[in-house]
Amino acid sequence: MPARQLNFVSAPTATGIASRRVSVVPFDAKGSIMPTLDTLKPGESACIAEVVGHDAVAVRLMEMGLIEGETIEHLGAAPLGDPAEYLVCGYRLSLRASEARRVQILKVPAAS
Repeated sequence: MPARQLNFVSAPTATGIASRRVSVVPFDAKGSIMPTLDTLKPGESACIAEVVGHDAVAVRLMEMGLIEGETIEHLGAAPLGDPAEYLVCGYRLSLRASEARRVQILKVPAAS
C-alpha cells in the first residue's frame, strides 16, 4: 500500500520557504497497517473504518455513502483493473484506485 505524503513547511531560506515530504502509513489500534479499499478482492466484503482526508474528494466519497461502519462489497473491476465496482448502501459504485486507496477498511470474515 502506498504511503500518504504530507508536506511540512520548515524555516524560510534565502530562496524562499523550504519544505520536506514525510510518508505516513495508517495503522490500526494493534499497530498493524490498516488495509484500504483497493486491496479488497472481488467477492470480498469489508466494513468501512474511515475515509482519509478533509478535501473535496473525501467529502464526495462520504456523500456517496462511504461512511464509517457501512458494509461494502467488491463486485468486480474493468478489464484493465481500474475502475472497480463496489456495492454499498444498496447501490453500485465505481471508484478509481486512487479514490479507493483513501478508504480504510476492516475486512469481514467470509461466512461459512
